[in-house]
Amino acid sequence: MLERNESRVDRLIRATLGAGLLWSGLAPFYAGGARRRRIALALAGGVLLFTAITGHCMIYSLTGISTYKR
Repeated sequence: MLERNESRVDRLIRATLGAGLLWSGLAPFYAGGARRRRIALALAGGVLLFTAITGHCMIYSLTGISTYKR
């Protein structure tokens, strides 16, 4: 199991940004921009949503950062 290293505020910000990026990348009416750009937005949003759901950020782990308050 992944150890939590994100605070509630951190997770809320990640979830909000992740949902926005994912929606921007996958929205059918969003015809502007290149296909690669939309795929990149969707992937970035998915990663942010995943880290928000799990409460674990691999970059935080690698750098020894933790915003989680026990």
